[in-house]
Amino acid sequence: MNLTTANRIGIVVLIVLAGFFSSTWYHYYWSQYIGLGYPFTTFLFQPGDVFRDYLVHYNQSVGLDPYKYNSTAGLVANYFPFAYAFMAPFLLFSYETSSRVFFFVCALIFALIVSHAIIKAKLEASREFKVLTVICLVCFSYPVLFCFDRLNIEFIPFFCAYLFTIFERKGKLYQAYFFLSLAVMIKPYYILFGLIGLDRDFLYKSLKLSGGLLTVSIISFLILRRPVLDNMRLLLLGLAKSSSIFDAERPLFFSSSLLEVFRYLSTLYPSMIGLKGMITLKGIFVLSAVTLLVPLIFIVFNKYTYYWMKLLAVAAYVIISTHVSFDYKLIIMYIPLVWYFRDENPDSKFSYFMGVLMAIMLIPKDYIYLYKGTDISISTLINPILLMVIIIALFIYSLLKPKNPKVIEQT
Repeated sequence: MNLTTANRIGIVVLIVLAGFFSSTWYHYYWSQYIGLGYPFTTFLFQPGDVFRDYLVHYNQSVGLDPYKYNSTAGLVANYFPFAYAFMAPFLLFSYETSSRVFFFVCALIFALIVSHAIIKAKLEASREFKVLTVICLVCFSYPVLFCFDRLNIEFIPFFCAYLFTIFERKGKLYQAYFFLSLAVMIKPYYILFGLIGLDRDFLYKSLKLSGGLLTVSIISFLILRRPVLDNMRLLLLGLAKSSSIFDAERPLFFSSSLLEVFRYLSTLYPSMIGLKGMITLKGIFVLSAVTLLVPLIFIVFNKYTYYWMKLLAVAAYVIISTHVSFDYKLIIMYIPLVWYFRDENPDSKFSYFMGVLMAIMLIPKDYIYLYKGTDISISTLINPILLMVIIIALFIYSLLKPKNPKVIEQT
């Protein structure tokens, strides 16, 4: 089987379009013909709650004093300081104007990323096919639509992590680790992308990343209104409060964390797997996440593994290994996807399999609801299981594939 670049991109586009229109028709049928209400009206969040994440973040950032309610019963601010410091220019506008500006900026940058990937893929296809590909991956992808619906700031660290991969491949480490530091200082789990290339010059690159993190942290804390030590204390308090999400007994809606699978199993078979308390459930999740680090590190540090495969392993691990992993985080899958498009020497059969799995992660899967009267769908089980399959498959592939010196040249 010889898959050309057009074949690989075409397969992804076909799956994304099929998934979008299938889900759209499913919800249209149940809402318009059967007369059911939400969640049978849309595969997104509750109608009337558009841009809710941005509204919360905007209100917390007003006055550049985000942690002011962390010591009270108010809404907890648990992001690192740069997540609020970068909001400074957006605070010059009212919420209505600010949200529209943020939406436009994120949509434009995301479209440019996908367009850049299609150009760099050296795709031998018509202009119409290229335009259709960009439209499909920007306008019909479930995680992109979900992220825009919530207008979550996940777009910003995603952009920064993507720029990290661009500069890291070019060997421009100062720029690479600067952008990675920005991503980490908004959402810390992006630090796992720092594993890429760390098998070479470990100490040197670690120092660069540490220096970037320290610099961004200091500047961000100084931009905020309160004294640095006061903000640090309130941030730690907010992080402690937000950890109460572990107390949920059922899977969270619209989440792709591996913890959701364990939560669901604990409600079905508590005696079988010995879950008598949430501490045990948390422990099993943490143990699973730590165990999956072993294949992840092997994949990333294997010099014969393609670059996009390393990124795919990191992206999959980032999504399933955090205890809160709402579906806007699935846009991280675009980082390995665009490099998959650009790969000039794919191992065709396995490349096809991984491409199909990546495409499946970009479609809605809420055809069955786990509990009556809730919007907790089967996608909370399918997504983390598929992501775990991706990691295990990449691990087996890295163990068994023949050593190809050309791969070292690419990575």
